[in-house]
Formats: sequence, structure tokens, C-alpha cells
Amino acid sequence: MTDAINFDDYVLGDAPEPAQLIRGLYGAKLEKVEFDLSSRKKSPYYQFVFKTLEVKEVDEDELEEAGGAEELIGKQVRSEQFWFSDKVLYKLARFVHGVGIDYNAEMKGQGAGKGRDLVTERLDGEELEVFIVRQPVERPDGSRATDEEGNPITRAVVSSVRLAA
Repeated sequence: MTDAINFDDYVLGDAPEPAQLIRGLYGAKLEKVEFDLSSRKKSPYYQFVFKTLEVKEVDEDELEEAGGAEELIGKQVRSEQFWFSDKVLYKLARFVHGVGIDYNAEMKGQGAGKGRDLVTERLDGEELEVFIVRQPVERPDGSRATDEEGNPITRAVVSSVRLAA
């Protein structure tokens, strides 16, 4: 059995927080496509995971505040979760359309695993452009998370993707 962790050995606040991705356009690559179930309702969803390769178009003041472009390269960022529901499946269709995949012709009725494999194979090695936005973080009860000062906590999310020109 291991010894209990002594938190007195760790000084909080000494390490700087890592730079947060800011809103804008980035060069990226697809790392993986996840297929999972939600923790509460066990609803199936896809989520795309990207890695930033280049900062293309962002606000210069925000970029300086983030520590420069080099601080934003190599960061992992996820898309929103695309749920399998008749009411919101159009979002997945619109998202994959940006990289030349026709959802109705190529993914519909194929099963989640085959759809994931199709997207992964089609985008393997492709240079992509992703547009990142900041979205509020929600707590499990549905309320929005805030910091100690009451400011909303946000996270970076890929809102759209396209093949690089």
C-alpha cells in the first residue's frame, strides 16, 4: 500500500496556467474521432479531437495576452458532441460537410463505427482549418460554471472544420 499524499509538499500557484486557445482560425490535424455514450442518459454521440498546428487568424491583442502563437501550437481541442437524435443530427451533417463528406450519401445508415472509420480514413494526413470559439462550461446540474470572482468559465470548442486551401 502506498503512503497518503501529503499536500503540504505542493505549493499551489507557483506554476503558470497553460495558455488557453483563443477564438479564431487555426491550421490543425484530426487526431481521432470518438464515439461514446453520455454519462447521464447513455445517449450515443461523436466527438472530433484535433491538434493545432498553426495560428492563422486571431485577434492580435488576445494572441499577445495568450503569450504568442507558439503557446497555442500543439494544443488538443475538441468539437462539440454530436448526438444521435433526429432533432440535432443536422449538426453532424453540417460539420462533416465542411471536409467534403456527404452525410446522407456516405454515413447515414452505416452504423457509428463505420461512420467514425470513414471520417478518420478520409481526414488522415489532411491539412485542415478549424474555427475555434469559446463556450461556457456547464455544471452537471445545467448551471454555468464561474470562477471565484463570478466570471464565467469557458472552454475552447471547434465550431467548424474545412480542408485547408
